[in-house]
Amino acid sequence: MRQPAIILTLLTIFAVSSIIPPANSVTYGYVLGAERKVVISKYGLATFTDVLSIFNNGTSPMNTLEFIYPKGYSSMLDSVDARDADGKTLKVERVIDQSSMILRINLETPIQHGSTFKVYMKMVFSGLVTFDGIDYKLSLQPYPNIPLSMASCNITVIFPKDTTLKSWPNQTFTRRTVDEKPALIGRTKSMQPLSSGEVYIKFGSEGYELLSFESIRREVVMDLLGRLTSKDTYKILNLGKELSYVTMPSLEGVREVKAYDATGPISDRVKFKDDSIQVTPRFGKLKTNSSFSFTLEYDLPINGSIRRTSWDGDYRLTLMLASPSDYVAKNYRIQVDLPKGVVVNRISVEANSTSVLPDGSYVLTYEYSKVVPDREYSLTVDYKYKPFMYAIYPVEWILALEVIIGALASAIILRKPPRIISPTSVGKIRRYIELQDDKRALRLELERRSEELSRGAITKHDYRRVRKSLDSRLSEINRSLATLKNELKSIDSRYWEMANRLERAESEVEALKASENQLTSRYRSGQLSREVYESMLSDLRKRIGKAEEIIESIIVMLREEAR
Repeated sequence: MRQPAIILTLLTIFAVSSIIPPANSVTYGYVLGAERKVVISKYGLATFTDVLSIFNNGTSPMNTLEFIYPKGYSSMLDSVDARDADGKTLKVERVIDQSSMILRINLETPIQHGSTFKVYMKMVFSGLVTFDGIDYKLSLQPYPNIPLSMASCNITVIFPKDTTLKSWPNQTFTRRTVDEKPALIGRTKSMQPLSSGEVYIKFGSEGYELLSFESIRREVVMDLLGRLTSKDTYKILNLGKELSYVTMPSLEGVREVKAYDATGPISDRVKFKDDSIQVTPRFGKLKTNSSFSFTLEYDLPINGSIRRTSWDGDYRLTLMLASPSDYVAKNYRIQVDLPKGVVVNRISVEANSTSVLPDGSYVLTYEYSKVVPDREYSLTVDYKYKPFMYAIYPVEWILALEVIIGALASAIILRKPPRIISPTSVGKIRRYIELQDDKRALRLELERRSEELSRGAITKHDYRRVRKSLDSRLSEINRSLATLKNELKSIDSRYWEMANRLERAESEVEALKASENQLTSRYRSGQLSREVYESMLSDLRKRIGKAEEIIESIIVMLREEAR
């Protein structure tokens, strides 16, 4: 009698144990609804956006949520971001085993029994789109592959505008149009845990560029006058069909671009089209599995990039270190060169390295193993810089010394016994300096616009419109300066003399620059030889530099007295 009882007990234990799952498996919760959106970029990037509403119908709190992918996806996953309904970032752990890649979301606040939790998941993959010699093929899991059952799940796959969809699992997807782009819509109900497999979609496109951005080297240089120039060197690998040109996203406010390859200039092979720049290789088409290296050089818009934050030479530089669009940049490095004389007070992003070049430039270097879209790569630098103070070349130090001695002598001659300056008077001096800074900034902008007109970067109509606006602002500033000049005279006659000398130097600069323009016109029309032109031009620029140093020396003296 005891033996049948023992056998019955063992069978009962076995049956119960077969019902109880292992401790590390998920036996609770299910997905009320899931939405997946996949956007395919023109460079082959696939961006997944998942929204899952999870309900815990078990007895134990849910501490984790896992997304399971084939192991091969691990090398193609460029970035992952998970957030809750309040936008709070959730920690994602990437685990690789023998057959799969697991993205495990660790929930700081577990999902309690009877509670609902919403998860927003964004993943960027490169490599899911391949080229078979004729068509492009997209491989993907259409639905989130998770160890939970799902009541329903929808997926929308959006392709670039000129894509022709050729084949897809008809029983799973229906062709539609979303935002004027071809798309495939899929819907399913009552999915079992871990039941989502891979599907394959073929498509063709005349303008599709399956490119891998192997490396980007960027150098942003600020010159002595605050102008910003960027030189971006790309190394691109063509993974798709043969291309006549490669397309780069254009930057806002950039109207002219110079281009170079290893041999030399290829600017004549650059074309602006809509919101992009087309670069044609020097030696014909870019074949499949071939690379192309080239450099784009352009001026960055100063407006919005550099801003004065105080009257005493404090400035703020705001710069996008990287701004990728629809592609992942590998091996990215950017170098920011600040001119001699810049004193950096604060940097928003710590540089990988800093150095000082032989010419005194201050260099910040940033390196990234990978740069992905939709991520912020901005830099803010607060610095102190007095422009023209360091615009003197070493060979002209004697001329600079003469200017400084002359300025000191004038100051001594004009100087009267020291007097106490009231706070109101100090405010007027500072206001006078601010207006002078604004005036110089506007004149630099006028010069830049004139250069753009001469290069054909802007039309005469646009130039006249901008010139009218800038001239109007200059007139307002000159009227304000004239009023302040009379008020400064009542404070101390020395300020009146300083203002007069500054105005004379400004008039000289304007006259000399007009002479420089006339000289250039005569040279271009063939009236002057190159030797005569360069000699006269050198003399004019030295005189301009001397006059500008007089202006700066007066401004410096006024700044010192207004401290």
